[in-house]
Amino acid sequence: AFAAGAAAVVREAYAAQTPSAALVKALLVHSAERVDTQQQRDGGGAVQYSAAGAVPSGAQGYGRITLDNVVRHASNTRQWQLLAQQPSVAQGASHSACFTVAPGARYLKATLVWTDPPADATAGRPLVNDLDLVVTRVADGRAHYGNMGVTYDQVNNVEVVLLEAPDAGVYSAVVHGTAVRMGAEQQFALVLGGQGTPAEDCAAAGAARCANDCNGGTCGANGACAMCGAGRSGADCSIGAPCNCGANGACNARGECECGKLFDGPTCATPRDPPQMTVV
Repeated sequence: AFAAGAAAVVREAYAAQTPSAALVKALLVHSAERVDTQQQRDGGGAVQYSAAGAVPSGAQGYGRITLDNVVRHASNTRQWQLLAQQPSVAQGASHSACFTVAPGARYLKATLVWTDPPADATAGRPLVNDLDLVVTRVADGRAHYGNMGVTYDQVNNVEVVLLEAPDAGVYSAVVHGTAVRMGAEQQFALVLGGQGTPAEDCAAAGAARCANDCNGGTCGANGACAMCGAGRSGADCSIGAPCNCGANGACNARGECECGKLFDGPTCATPRDPPQMTVV
């Protein structure tokens, strides 16, 4: 009930943008604050308290919804700036936004959400259209991946990068269309906020720098790799060898084969068994 009421408040506060369901969800996730402790009961029924740990996690998800982090009102004294977008991205393309973090900032947070099309019942992967978020500090090229993983998230249609007490400077948030299997483009919501100045045009915020400097490839003006070096592939050119999917699939931005419905395997060379039909 609380989340539903919070969603209604967010929709009203951002009515001028005609927010999609993805943007409403992104703003709610973006507003969340980490819970410090969690409550559990031991085998005897006694209540036990322990540290809830980092976010995201199975203990608290993305944290506790806190609307003061995304909705301004007369009694809200919190200091933050926010950029909320509803763009779309095609297969192999990317979209970027930038944020100049002020000295002494408490946090920088980027939240990506999209409404994924329903998957086929026989699909072996959770996502139909797979987008990926990476936040990069321009000064040193250090990359931070969605949901704070060590590489791109292939499972979830919600991705968050949270940097606490970040170094001052320009950061780029890039959304990659890693695998857009259904439709020409996938619409998504990107929320970028913290203490500093957001910019929709990364060129206006300062020269963009790509994640991991494209591992020797060419960085585009929007902070996304424009071209990988010979023998490399992937959104940040981190894949050591290009795909070889033959005629049964296509290479995605992670350097993996995306196979058609009739084939499977790392090179799309294995025929899939047809789904079994049950006659009633």
